[in-house]
Amino acid sequence: MAISERAAAEILRRVGLSREQARLLLLTGVAGAGTQARTTTYDEARVRDLTQRPAVDQEELADLCPWGIHVTRLSRRRAIDLSRPWAEQAAEVAAQPPLPLMTAALLGVRISVNGGLPWVVTVSGLVVFGADTSGWDRREDGSVVYDLEPPGTWFEALDRRWFAFGPGRHWFFWDPWRLQQ
Repeated sequence: MAISERAAAEILRRVGLSREQARLLLLTGVAGAGTQARTTTYDEARVRDLTQRPAVDQEELADLCPWGIHVTRLSRRRAIDLSRPWAEQAAEVAAQPPLPLMTAALLGVRISVNGGLPWVVTVSGLVVFGADTSGWDRREDGSVVYDLEPPGTWFEALDRRWFAFGPGRHWFFWDPWRLQQ
């Protein structure tokens, strides 16, 4: 049954999303492509399925990604079309705002020591894209473009799961060592 974007947002309120966060998540196509008429509609069953998606199991993730994960939060002004091939999605999200110098240094060390690092994109707290990064190039304006390759098997533990951290920067470094404290 087709439901309005407003009704879909109301369903997604159950997992703590605001109407705007729900709209941004729905635009990715994670609940299927919206149908345009006078208003955009979504398949109700697919929207409800999103509310049943599990949270990331951080204990399992600590075993799979002992060096941590770089989490990129897609801003409201950016979009990712999940119906496109992986390489096109990667091109859409690889360019990111500048990293603080200390963050860049620590991230660089982890990438060097590990030979790469898991890298994911969340929209409204749902993991929608995964990759392995081997580094980045800094542009003249300070922004960065990550070198991305398809993710390893670790991504199965995150794909389409809730991995929310509350308000914050456009990036977050998930560190499994924090679980031990």
